[in-house]
Amino acid sequence: MSLPTARRASAAPVLPTTAQLADGLRLVPASTDGGDAYLVAEHPLRVLRVKPVALDLLQQCAGGRPVAEAVAALPGLSPAGAARFLQRLADLGMVDLTYPVTDAALLSVSIVIPVRNRPAAIRACLASLEALHYPANRVEVIVVDDASTDETPAIVERHNGHLPVRLVRQENHHGQAACRNIGAQLAHGDILAFTDSDCLADQDWLADLVPAFQDRTVAMVGGAVVPADEDDALQRYEAVRSPLYQGPEPAAVEPRARISYLASCNMLVRRDVFLAAGGFAPELASGEDVDLVWRLAERGLHVRYLPKGRIRHDHRDRLGPFLRRRAFYASSEATLLRRHPENGRRLVVPLAPIGGLIWALATVGIGRPWLAPAALLP
Repeated sequence: MSLPTARRASAAPVLPTTAQLADGLRLVPASTDGGDAYLVAEHPLRVLRVKPVALDLLQQCAGGRPVAEAVAALPGLSPAGAARFLQRLADLGMVDLTYPVTDAALLSVSIVIPVRNRPAAIRACLASLEALHYPANRVEVIVVDDASTDETPAIVERHNGHLPVRLVRQENHHGQAACRNIGAQLAHGDILAFTDSDCLADQDWLADLVPAFQDRTVAMVGGAVVPADEDDALQRYEAVRSPLYQGPEPAAVEPRARISYLASCNMLVRRDVFLAAGGFAPELASGEDVDLVWRLAERGLHVRYLPKGRIRHDHRDRLGPFLRRRAFYASSEATLLRRHPENGRRLVVPLAPIGGLIWALATVGIGRPWLAPAALLP
């Protein structure tokens, strides 16, 4: 793999300060075809061919040398080319990049939260935002109340903290997607940060994610969504198998890729990009976050997942609400595929369970159901 070209040549990549190799990544300098070398990632197994200068860069970074010093010591390698190459490896989960957190990198942020009839949840959510490690003069909070019928609006109005909180009340119920769009229209920040009322932000949520926008090709960034607690089996299951959780490794987000979407409860996007794309599709009851990510990808914009920017979500901890929520998420699949037919997916069913099912049905058909347990053997 040679040093890649930028998708948008007009953008000037920012050089990261460090590039830490991922676990299981080996540098193999031996080669028989023109001096190229190889990067071997073990989980999953991937082999990439790179130029010798790229291997030298990685070897120096692996030794602890700052990226800028390593680039300066390598003739023929420009800072822009090095930044694009390292970001490509980061998108593949092969290196972990650290960017400088300068004053200029901490852009102004508008946090938009839709809410409906969740008084206790919105109180806890706003309290978590008060604890953010981010300049308070660069953050505003916009709570869009979706026609609540309880004390939720009053709790938001009574909030008294160092972050400015603005309540926008809707007389009629519109849905979360429409409420987020309303908040975005009223926002003043360079970055829109979306979360939900049943979520708690980690203290470094914005500080971990906003610096990624130093790369001007990045339009959207999202972090990990983890359970608010793991006191029961369902919460522990959600910690590893929730559709909101995208895993422990950073990656590029693209349709049909390993990570194909970001959850709207942990989504940061440039405000101008969001408005130019038309925002969330308000007609979608679910899957509006997937739809937005795919529309940005169709425009050639970069979306990235960085698990260190965490939001803690209050998952359903009872079986009935858990199953209804999963069915709600799944209900968006057909609509999404109608809107984006090029992103169709295949369901691969292993042969063993199919054979077992046929066996079980056959035993019932021939009047010998006592043989049905043998279907478990495959």
